[in-house]
Amino acid sequence: GDERWQLQTQGVISGSPAVVDKTVHVASRDGTVHAIDAESGDRAWQFDVDGAVQGSPTIAHGTAFVGTNEGYLYAIDSTDEVTSSRGGWRCQTGGAIISSAAATGKHVFTASTSVNIFAILPEDGQTVWRFGFDSGVQGGPVVTDKWLYFGDTDGTVHALRSGRTA
Repeated sequence: GDERWQLQTQGVISGSPAVVDKTVHVASRDGTVHAIDAESGDRAWQFDVDGAVQGSPTIAHGTAFVGTNEGYLYAIDSTDEVTSSRGGWRCQTGGAIISSAAATGKHVFTASTSVNIFAILPEDGQTVWRFGFDSGVQGGPVVTDKWLYFGDTDGTVHALRSGRTA
């Protein structure tokens, strides 16, 4: 195929890009989240976070959710609007986030090396519930309308009710 464009970042990109509304979102291990115009390859914006990002950005409701090796899940305004501050909130999980988050209309779910899965409110970053388990999670969770699925490093697949409140 023919290359349309390329954009050099300052860090390794280990997660997949997320493409929404002609914008490519990508995060790199130098702690930068980039939004790139899919047509031209021009950088629309970038946002620096604390720590390397290994997973893919998750885009939902005009927000990019990214986790860092420092244990923070960030909510970043991902709209095309020019703004001096894109940061919405960040939530500390107590361990590195090395995979992508999953989002519904009600919650953002992320796994941490603190051996917890978190359900977080997308509007303010408050933890609604957390589920602890005995081993690590290296892949991101997947969510349906009722269930949250994830696998752990012991080889166990878990299914949790995604709307639970405690």
